[in-house]
Amino acid sequence: GVVARGGFQIKQDWKRRWAPRIGGGRQDLPHVVRGIGYDLREKGSTFTAHIGVARNNPQAPLAHFAEYGLINQAPHPGGWPALHAEAPKFIKAAGDVAVELLEGR
Repeated sequence: GVVARGGFQIKQDWKRRWAPRIGGGRQDLPHVVRGIGYDLREKGSTFTAHIGVARNNPQAPLAHFAEYGLINQAPHPGGWPALHAEAPKFIKAAGDVAVELLEGR
């Protein structure tokens, strides 16, 4: 549904933002870029998506350095920009589902 599509879009956008910056060259963290994923959870009528670098990824401990930077390395935000880019589409899709439920479709 809506949460799965939103999670997938955020994951893909995050990968696109990071791939040219940290996936090769001097800041080579290819496992971090490939390891961005999402987990969907459902509990009753609550659906959540957890998006980010998998904890079992060999370079997971380095992911925050890429996102937030270091003293001598500029940050390369990927997660927040991807989330903010998807938010309006997600809100509209969730609203459309709510309307369909209320109208009994």
